[in-house]
Amino acid sequence: MAGPIELILMRQLAGSLAMPIFVVDPAGDLLFYNEPAEELLGRRFDEAGPMPAADWSTAFPSGTRTDRPSRRTVSP
Repeated sequence: MAGPIELILMRQLAGSLAMPIFVVDPAGDLLFYNEPAEELLGRRFDEAGPMPAADWSTAFPSGTRTDRPSRRTVSP
């Protein structure tokens, strides 16, 4: 398991990226997710906090967001 310094560095890196990032430990427990992931989940990490794998896998509403278009591209 990552120590406190490693977790701080992972959170800092994830916070600077524009793609959704979920930081989990080897057991699958959720340790952190960044702002782009907050947009997908509909809940800020500060509100949700860390949680066990069994909880976070069902804690967020299922389905996709419909308020913005898909980023998929179609080849000609």
